[in-house]
Amino acid sequence: MRAHPERFAWIVLLASFALLVAIVLGTRAAMQWFLDTATVEAPVFVEIVAGGTVLVQRAGSDQPVGVVRGLFALRSGDRVRTDANSRALIVFADRSNLELRPETAVAILGARAGRFRQDLLSIALRIESGRARVNVALPLSLQRQFHVETPAAVLRLDEGSYLVELGREGMDLVAYHGGGSVHTASATFSLVGGERVLLRPDGEPVGPVPLGKDLMLNGDFTAGVEGLEFWIVTPLPDDAEPDQVRVVPSENGRRALHALRRAATRDLEHAVVQPLDHDVADAQVLELTLDAKIAAADQEPDSGQRRRAPLAVRVKYRDVTGREYTWVQQFVIDDGQEPPAEVVPVAANGWFRFQKDLLQPDVGPRLVHLFEISVVVAGREYDVWVEQVRLVER
Repeated sequence: MRAHPERFAWIVLLASFALLVAIVLGTRAAMQWFLDTATVEAPVFVEIVAGGTVLVQRAGSDQPVGVVRGLFALRSGDRVRTDANSRALIVFADRSNLELRPETAVAILGARAGRFRQDLLSIALRIESGRARVNVALPLSLQRQFHVETPAAVLRLDEGSYLVELGREGMDLVAYHGGGSVHTASATFSLVGGERVLLRPDGEPVGPVPLGKDLMLNGDFTAGVEGLEFWIVTPLPDDAEPDQVRVVPSENGRRALHALRRAATRDLEHAVVQPLDHDVADAQVLELTLDAKIAAADQEPDSGQRRRAPLAVRVKYRDVTGREYTWVQQFVIDDGQEPPAEVVPVAANGWFRFQKDLLQPDVGPRLVHLFEISVVVAGREYDVWVEQVRLVER
């Protein structure tokens, strides 16, 4: 017999009550945790926006499926790829979306929504190649997570609009507005709206840098042995009277493209071309600038013809419907007469700066893809100088 059975009974009773309370509270906490964290697959859809073929490769399958029309449901693990002429839109449950440009591949890593809570949403995707516009919608609560993986970094994005472009030189990341954080193998830093960051293939950040990006390569004519790296001087016909097209120092202390032809008997057009092959669907401004001088040009046209413009800039591009266009801006020495709309009169032997936003309505149908830009000289006689050709995308 115990010396104090009443005390022992009270101890057992209190311990049992404490255990019961712990079980009740633990069960309630477990149920609340389940209600707060239980998730289900969130709906994700893809649709074709323009042209070409969009392929979806299901998780665990080696055979891609073509998206024809309407909304095509996606699941975690699916991969979406556009071809050279197609664009696609991936839409998430909170109305966030991903605009896929041509030749872009994206994998859906996961899209989970709360089973019992509408404000719980987690979206994770991987941009494997190409160029995509990421539009993150306003969240219902702070519980929403939006993660984007790339070969160079992991992006944790807040509400806003972003552009991710992957290339051989790394990743180009633009935050039009919004913000978030960027996590690489060597650094973690904040992303702020209105900034552009370059990430080298090893994940090392360069920037932030100005939002504008010059699409021209060697627009100042300083690269290469002859100063014409990335440019192509088109060949002349075999029977054409030759001209001189070369890069030389100018009176401004810079390098200039100089085209010279003297007293020829036949008219000639000669182009110096830079292939671009660049998607500009996300550009808000596409500003072309150049400095030039027409030192001399034909004074009289060939019989029965209008006088040739000694200098022109020609841009070949494609619009959103897939149709191809050529925009031309010509320059002539001012002779006092009213020129056509596509011709700009300039003073003889004087430097001038030309500046044009190629996204303005007077250019033509809206550019979405650039093929090439050319500096064109023409006539029986010309002495033309061109410097600092730039095409800045903002």
